Amino acid sequence: MRIAIVAIGSRGDVQPNIALGKGLAEAGHHVILATHDEFLPLFGKFGFEFASMKANPSELLEKDTSQILFETGGNFLLFFKEFARLLEPMMRQFVMETLRASENADMMILSAVGGFGFHVAEKLGIPYCQALLQPFSPTKTFENPVFPQYPTWIPFGRGMYNYQSFLLFTRLYWQFIGRVMNKIRKEMGLQVLNSKRLLRTMTNPDLGVLYGFSPSFIPPPHDWASFNHITGYWFLDTASDWIPPSELVDFLESGPPPVYIGFGSMRNREPEKITEIVAKALEKTRQRGVILTGYGGLSDSKRPDYLFPVDTVPHDWLFPRVSAVVHHGGAGTTGIGLRFGKPTAIVPFLGDQPFWGRRIYKAGVGAKPIPRKQLTIENLAEAITVISSDDNIKRRASALGEKIRNEDGVKEAVRIVSQFIKK
Repeated sequence: MRIAIVAIGSRGDVQPNIALGKGLAEAGHHVILATHDEFLPLFGKFGFEFASMKANPSELLEKDTSQILFETGGNFLLFFKEFARLLEPMMRQFVMETLRASENADMMILSAVGGFGFHVAEKLGIPYCQALLQPFSPTKTFENPVFPQYPTWIPFGRGMYNYQSFLLFTRLYWQFIGRVMNKIRKEMGLQVLNSKRLLRTMTNPDLGVLYGFSPSFIPPPHDWASFNHITGYWFLDTASDWIPPSELVDFLESGPPPVYIGFGSMRNREPEKITEIVAKALEKTRQRGVILTGYGGLSDSKRPDYLFPVDTVPHDWLFPRVSAVVHHGGAGTTGIGLRFGKPTAIVPFLGDQPFWGRRIYKAGVGAKPIPRKQLTIENLAEAITVISSDDNIKRRASALGEKIRNEDGVKEAVRIVSQFIKK
């Protein structure tokens, strides 16, 4: 079976799909991975067929205009409106590149950012499934991951709010990109869509949805259809191929395990200021820290003895060696932190990150999330103190980590895909 996996975006979006592709290849399938050139070193050794994707919505995060999106905080209406305007020029390119990558495939697997690809699957007449890292199927159990949690002033119950947040998300999503996408669909000879048909089309019960997070962390909601599969996380271990700088090893061995602090692909307008907050919070709590600079927007210009900056480091190498983690709340980073049983504090910027912060806090495995715009020395120090000293949080995080390590999300996802193929 020739399976095209379309995975675009940041490393956090792509790496779990590489793990999934590796599992499918080991099961005997021919995997075509459509992603960006920068990720070729991550999977080149697996023997995948590679299709280069130049269209990358995450590139918008590199532009000054995208900083406006971050600064809107939880205003998802403004975020989607502005993001759709910026995204429009590359939508056509993405669809065309996906079509070229998948033209000889028997089925497609689509990541969240690669979700535009279902139009291509429809054009080619081949089955597809979504491979998502966030729970986007409607439920009354929790809110859509990009919506705020239930406001008490809403004149109806939490369950109704939660369920309607998913439907409203789909309507808003299509309102902002539907005009352009329907124009492209017409050119492809496809019927135009409205938001209701979009929801039915995207939630394809033939293959359904593969969710790459742990059922021990988010159990399957009681009102989900059977074609929504929470498989467990899709981890791609990279530590064995990575040689750490000797200075980092020396720092780790020179004292008690430090706290990890990094914000993934999220950019800061004021990296010096954020780094100062981090450094002073660590000093106030008498903790050592490893901070991720580079892509995460933190500066490495200041380096007190208790703080070690790294430009890049595999999380699966570093996290077993730290005491706790502070990060932006990306789905992938959240999963790896939980995998190694690390108490967590999340500083969410946008999107689904506040959702993961709330889930961490609700599960009792971390501190209350601190929205990026509210980050101060005092509240970061308080969060670091909580995750470094609360024995109940440490115990729960360790127990959850053990459960996650006993799961095999890739194996389960491959089983589900293979079961469909045999039908």
